[in-house]
Amino acid sequence: MPDYQAAFEREKKARKVAEKVLEDMSRELYLVNDQLKSQYDKMISEFKQKTLLLQISQYSQDMIKLSELLPDIISSMLSMATLRFGIFDYFPYDKSRDNYRSPVYTNNNLSDTQSSTSTFDEILVGDFLNDMTADVIREQHGKYIDNPLGLVEGDARNVMEQHKIEGVMLIPIIANNHAVAILYMFVNDESTSMGDYMELFSSSVKQLGYLVEHRYNEEKLEANYKQLKSTVNELNLTQKQLVQSEKMASVGQLSSGIAHEINNPMGYIKSNVNSLTK
Repeated sequence: MPDYQAAFEREKKARKVAEKVLEDMSRELYLVNDQLKSQYDKMISEFKQKTLLLQISQYSQDMIKLSELLPDIISSMLSMATLRFGIFDYFPYDKSRDNYRSPVYTNNNLSDTQSSTSTFDEILVGDFLNDMTADVIREQHGKYIDNPLGLVEGDARNVMEQHKIEGVMLIPIIANNHAVAILYMFVNDESTSMGDYMELFSSSVKQLGYLVEHRYNEEKLEANYKQLKSTVNELNLTQKQLVQSEKMASVGQLSSGIAHEINNPMGYIKSNVNSLTK
């Protein structure tokens, strides 16, 4: 009997040791998995950030139009911050061209946004965004509107409640002290760290604004150079015409002088021929 008791105690002790080892291994695996997940999330975040910055750099490299680049910028921001909807206003430098408001862009990773885009688009037709845009254009600085439900009513409010919109990011793209575009990102309850994303998006489009300003100044400088070159060519042509005119005037003066020098002796001879004849 004591042998069985001793064996039981040994087995019990061995089981406790095994359970302790298994618990330690489980804890270690959990920590490793948690660390791997954290690293994976960080890599995904960095990848999305680099994708956004790459899109911005392509603006200067590929020489594409800003209005054609903005949809890709909106899509990257929606994916990065897990936002449902985004939209932008475009204000061209050329005053002869009309301002442009894009359709609503949705986050393709969220399946429930596609069927309700048209409904959500209806609330943006009125003065909902226009009232907020004026301040951003005047201040030339991004802002975050918390609880925008207080700014709308009726069907618009119901639609925003349906999509759980809790805030709106307004991010202007400034170039040469001119707001060339404003991005509107609608924040829902699933979004997190909006303060960090607001700072990231603002700094990114600030770089884009520098590129827009650089391209605009470069194009303006090139246009001025072409105009100056055309003016120089016209001046050269005018100078050649003036030189030719001066040459012709000199020839005329020379001809007049020669004729005068010939006419004086001829006149003397003619006036004295009769006298000599008599």
